[in-house]
Amino acid sequence: MKYKGKYYTFSNSRIHYMRDKADDDRFYILTLFVIGFEIEDTGRYTDDLIPVGLLVGLLPTHYGRQYEQFEEYFSRGVVEEFEFHGKKFTISIDKVRAYPQAFASAMTMFMQISTYPKAVVIDIGGLTADYLLIKNGQADLSVRDSLENGVIVLYNQITARVNSDLDIPLEESDIDAIQFRIAKRKNLTYILIYYKIIYR
Repeated sequence: MKYKGKYYTFSNSRIHYMRDKADDDRFYILTLFVIGFEIEDTGRYTDDLIPVGLLVGLLPTHYGRQYEQFEEYFSRGVVEEFEFHGKKFTISIDKVRAYPQAFASAMTMFMQISTYPKAVVIDIGGLTADYLLIKNGQADLSVRDSLENGVIVLYNQITARVNSDLDIPLEESDIDAIQFRIAKRKNLTYILIYYKIIYR
């Protein structure tokens, strides 16, 4: 992707954990990648200005003190231009709404969840596992937390243990391959969702 005269691409390294993702432009640029993919995948590309709405997630424990700043981070009030997959994109990010991450993931099945008097939503991400209580379709922010035991933490524990016990240096791709082999052998269907936040 080309943005403001610079080229960006994916790599195999992650951005280190940042408590405040609005400290620099890295997450904004990653979001431009996602916007480009989404516009292409939904067949909405045009040479004209493309209005964009964003739903962004914050850790439930950070939501109260960061959501306004995070919405402002993406709501820059400018027309953005970038090149992606050989095409010029012109977008305006018109609406941004921040949600607690676990609540945002619950929206994919909101109609079902809203019929229950109580539901606990668990969102396992890279560094954290977030949970949030939903009562009658409304988030109860008094019952929520972000525990630092997400997928990246799990992978780090697995690689450290295997390296210590068996003297085998594992990479994340090795763990992925083992998981998929086990799933295939047991004829299980599941989706592993994890974000490798990548920047160069």
